[in-house]
Amino acid sequence: MKRFIVIFLIVCAAVSGCQKKTDGEITEKKEDQAKNIVVNTTGSQKENKEAEPPSKEEVLAMREIVQEGMKKEDIKRMREAVTAANLALENRFFYSNLEERLADPGDAVWNYLHETGEIVEGYAFDEDVWDKKEEEGLTEREYEQKYGDKVYNTNEYDADRILRVLAEIKSTIRNEDLVCDFGRIIADVKEAKESHDAKCIMEIYRILHDMDYYLLRYGQEDVSAGVKDLSTLKLYYGELTCYKK
Repeated sequence: MKRFIVIFLIVCAAVSGCQKKTDGEITEKKEDQAKNIVVNTTGSQKENKEAEPPSKEEVLAMREIVQEGMKKEDIKRMREAVTAANLALENRFFYSNLEERLADPGDAVWNYLHETGEIVEGYAFDEDVWDKKEEEGLTEREYEQKYGDKVYNTNEYDADRILRVLAEIKSTIRNEDLVCDFGRIIADVKEAKESHDAKCIMEIYRILHDMDYYLLRYGQEDVSAGVKDLSTLKLYYGELTCYKK
């Protein structure tokens, strides 16, 4: 039986609006998983405990401010893209060992930033070779080449195409603070492509999380229906520029 490692660098498809989920499709989270994501995506649990999330009233008021001057269709596109990217990344961080794979600069998951069309996204291994890596002292790449079967997927959006989509969304925004935050995401995508630094993807996730749950939506109400564990929705990373003034 094959053990397939199938992980998507969801920023590529989701930011472009290719992947969408409804509020009711959010998978329930366990509290210990939520605590882990705080530590692992920031490097400082204390810092996040001190970040006071904005109230519903503050979110609604700030939303009007940052969306002022935008066309309705542009607001809708921005919201859908941010929500899709946040939910997809969130799901992969919690349930599909995305952070572990991103920590390896040579992992095939990074191919999503460089290639379009049919790409190698990971490797499958027979159960009887799972212990060969340690037994033979192989590196990860050597193990993949010697015992792995390539797993392919189709990718429409590499980093360059994502950057064009982000730039298009950014060009419709009139608020300087929101422009700044989209600029940070753009810079992180560029750096991630060049360096394969997992910290860039982590920051993208934190920005998208706050932007989705504490700006473009109010997660504790807009997303909470059918979700028993609200720990993830209550997390606030303090990343948005508009709340720092």
